[in-house]
Amino acid sequence: MARWQPSKTNHRQELVLREYLKTHNGTEAYQTVYKNTSRKVAGVLASRLLKKPHVKRRLVQLWERQMKRSDISVDKVLTDLQWAIEFGKKHARPDQVIAGANAQAKLVGLLRERVETGHVGEFGDTTSIEGILEVVSKEAGPEAAMMLASMFGLKVPESETTKQMKEAVLFMADPATDSVN
Repeated sequence: MARWQPSKTNHRQELVLREYLKTHNGTEAYQTVYKNTSRKVAGVLASRLLKKPHVKRRLVQLWERQMKRSDISVDKVLTDLQWAIEFGKKHARPDQVIAGANAQAKLVGLLRERVETGHVGEFGDTTSIEGILEVVSKEAGPEAAMMLASMFGLKVPESETTKQMKEAVLFMADPATDSVN
């Protein structure tokens, strides 16, 4: 049976989304609206909230409205960054060229900021190699998990998860084997 999904955000969800647009940090946005929430709980609840389809739709609406109001578009930003890169090349400023190229790559999704959660040495509740590889597989994809294992010369225990990771890597290496004749 399908769960009921609201079609509109409620008042507090709307406030969280508006804070999120300012900070781009779900945990901070959630804690701003729900004052007495611990950081850990706020992180979990913000993540759940931001995954809901109706909340995602509303966030896109708010983001588009904000972009239109400030007369900013992705094309405009990319054009401005390209101008900065050309200026840096012309005036022998490699730092400007690199900064502009990095900003362009981030804008189009080729580069992502690394986000760390927890404390140094923590990797969630995982204590085994298989557990770590499973988390990496979910977060970055099965090929990343297998690459991590091979880079560190780890013996990957045979399990259903690691079999699926190997199959995914093999399929990506040779997708033609799955074609229909």
